[in-house]
Amino acid sequence: MKKIRLAVFLIAFLLGLSLLADSPAMEAANVFVGTGGLGFGVGSTTPAACVPFGMVRLGPDTSWNGIAPIFAHNVGYWDKDNQIRGFSHTHLSGIGVTDYGNIRMMPTVGKAEKKVSQSAYLSGFSHQDQKAYPGYYSVVLKDSGIKAELTATKDAGFHQYTFPSGKNAVLILDLSRAVLDKYACGSEINISAQAQEISGWQKVCGSLTARSGGVKYFFFARLSEPAHDFGIENDGKVLPKALEARTGKITAYFDFGTLPKPLLVKVGISLISVEQAK
Repeated sequence: MKKIRLAVFLIAFLLGLSLLADSPAMEAANVFVGTGGLGFGVGSTTPAACVPFGMVRLGPDTSWNGIAPIFAHNVGYWDKDNQIRGFSHTHLSGIGVTDYGNIRMMPTVGKAEKKVSQSAYLSGFSHQDQKAYPGYYSVVLKDSGIKAELTATKDAGFHQYTFPSGKNAVLILDLSRAVLDKYACGSEINISAQAQEISGWQKVCGSLTARSGGVKYFFFARLSEPAHDFGIENDGKVLPKALEARTGKITAYFDFGTLPKPLLVKVGISLISVEQAK
């Protein structure tokens, strides 16, 4: 009888957890707690999408009119900001120093090769136009009208970008920057001829990671749509149709023309190899 009662209890408990996961209570959880503050009162938390103990924390890196003061951007996001610099896959939370922010992606519109600089692809946003709860983040980018939606598993990030009708859809992959630009200390990229698979690595040398010589994150990404055009900016020189770059500052661009449906991007990361990320 005790075993039957225990079994019934466990089934009810697991069912309760399942219902809770799909309930409005999950959406009511406020993941923006701790994202503001000034000086030593900065909470340094992030609304990035993640699962418990996940390596991927996929979320926005912000700035205030293009300025990213160190004290406010230890984890990339600050509640007082009004611009988004992109969405990166690694973030720490609650730390008093600045680090991580690997593998930044940013959707935009316009002429792709003209969007490779941070000043060209960053966008304003309104806090009223963003939404987040455990495992999910979304925002509408003011400058382009793109709706960005992000979620994550333990080792992978998933992006959905809905572009405005009639606009030229562009995706930027910026490996030349981390949570602060100077903390990106090396990268490599390889693009498939069809421009639907991207792989490589980025090394970050932040306030913590630099103490051990930096940390290298490998990545493997798949795009749901083939790019009509693509290229790489390497140390300030734009190289159309380039398939790889192995040294210097690297930013890649992907031009999809007008997209009638959302662009989906999935990115696996690993501390071991591209094959592990894949």
